[in-house]
Amino acid sequence: MPTPTPTPADLPTHVRSLADLTWAWRCLMGELGFGGASIWVLLITADDEPFPHLVQIEQADTPPDRAQAAGFAEVLAHLLGLQDPGARAALLRSRPGEGDPSADDLAWAGALSAACAAAGVPLATTHLATDVDLRPIVADDLLAAGGPEPPGTAAG
Repeated sequence: MPTPTPTPADLPTHVRSLADLTWAWRCLMGELGFGGASIWVLLITADDEPFPHLVQIEQADTPPDRAQAAGFAEVLAHLLGLQDPGARAALLRSRPGEGDPSADDLAWAGALSAACAAAGVPLATTHLATDVDLRPIVADDLLAAGGPEPPGTAAG
């Protein structure tokens, strides 16, 4: 018997670890399968509680340039400032297809991670969701692709 797909009702009450964050994304993404590439933003309070609403940025096919990534980080800084000190953001890139992170996936993760670090935005580990899998994009992925290690990401 197949395992049921988690739903937002299964969302953990707290996100304190990478495993918690990966489960939260599985609950929020539901049944995998995507018609296009998007960036998703989840805000997590200083008390490690996931904010129950997501922000979706569609048509995220081409990785951002530095100015676009910096603008994105400024918006996140503003959103987190509306939450509370100590809040952080978690990002997920979704796209059609399958397999390991692509060069574009890694470019998105690297650009946004660097921009958030420069803007002082606490960022949890970025994730990737494809039509068949959901997984974290870890520092080893970025290093293997020849990119920089993401600057000090927050737990979870």
